Amino acid sequence: MSPGMETISPARYLFICLFLLAASCTTEKDCEKIFEIPTETGHLMDIAPLMDVPEFKELLEKYPGRIQVSSVYHSPDMINFHANQFYKGISMLDETISGYVYGGVTSISGVIPDTIPVSPIPTIPINQAIKEARQVRQFNGNCMSFQLCFINMARFTHDTVVDYRLTWKVQDKNGFPFVNIDAHTGKVLLADGFLALMEPGSRVHMFDRRRYHSRRLFL
Repeated sequence: MSPGMETISPARYLFICLFLLAASCTTEKDCEKIFEIPTETGHLMDIAPLMDVPEFKELLEKYPGRIQVSSVYHSPDMINFHANQFYKGISMLDETISGYVYGGVTSISGVIPDTIPVSPIPTIPINQAIKEARQVRQFNGNCMSFQLCFINMARFTHDTVVDYRLTWKVQDKNGFPFVNIDAHTGKVLLADGFLALMEPGSRVHMFDRRRYHSRRLFL
């Protein structure tokens, strides 16, 4: 034994093992309750630099409570921003707004739908959505979270006609894997961002391995 080093007695070793086991059990208990991701529609950044941009102010006035600024870059020569979208207090997944002001030119890109012809009230309960999600992806026990969100399925099918769906997004505690379940039909729509393709008369899901490409349209 090297000088200054202490041997661990069997009793002390057993105590340490029991302590670590108890700690791991506590972690499991913390994961017993699947939790809902809170929806915060307030701006995540200071929007003061953007308030001198008439086009941005007009956007906020036209769509109150629907735009959440997530990042702002401000310098003497340029302003750049990104924002999330909401509809009736529900997050619109991957529907972002971005813009910049440079050299006296303002450019804002993104699509903000005036209305979405889908009820924001789910008819499929979250426990059923979680059950469906477990059929196609393996999650870490009950260490899961969920969120209600709108998705434009045209981004995944490459269709030119918008197709908004209200979905339950069920995900692992680290955000991956994740599954999107139609909140009105209970159908699996996406798994890890891949399009779900149902075999006729089967419970087996296949997934289109092509990643979607978002199309940005200028306002």
